[in-house]
Amino acid sequence: MINQKERINEIIEMTASNLLPLEFDGWDIIVPEFSIERDYNSDFSIVINPSGERYPLAIIAARYDILPEDFTKWEIADSNGWSAAHEFIKKRRLPENFIKWIICDKDHYSVAHCGATYGNLPTDFNNYEIADLEGWSVGHEAARYDNLQGNFNHWNLKNSYGISVRNIYNHYKNFRDTSQEK
Repeated sequence: MINQKERINEIIEMTASNLLPLEFDGWDIIVPEFSIERDYNSDFSIVINPSGERYPLAIIAARYDILPEDFTKWEIADSNGWSAAHEFIKKRRLPENFIKWIICDKDHYSVAHCGATYGNLPTDFNNYEIADLEGWSVGHEAARYDNLQGNFNHWNLKNSYGISVRNIYNHYKNFRDTSQEK
């Protein structure tokens, strides 16, 4: 009989090998933090950190870009609200049909904000008005990191302190220009 720890290790290995069945529905199971180390032959080994944090499988699979192409459970999140979508968009763009931009962590940091931070919003993204409780919009975040898309036209969006996206863009542009001169 397989115990729970062995079952979880088996699921981790199957996930890393992209061998989970299409009908797999266990993306929300909590697993120990693990890393995947690949060698030059694309072989890999899984290193489980037994004393590390525990996360839903979907978040770790997103971290290592091993989610299946048809994955749809982007809202699966850890105890802080950090979702599989947050983790995935740190490295690359979400699928074209993704619409859950307002999934937020406990600090009201949305998937759209995360995409703006890492420059991974779709080129046709137009929901820059999504904002946290203080009115810090996705537009503000994209301006801060100089990740505005070519179609951006929300310069006058203001947060609750009256600071516009244009103000943020100019402030950080000046900062970037100054730091490049050194």
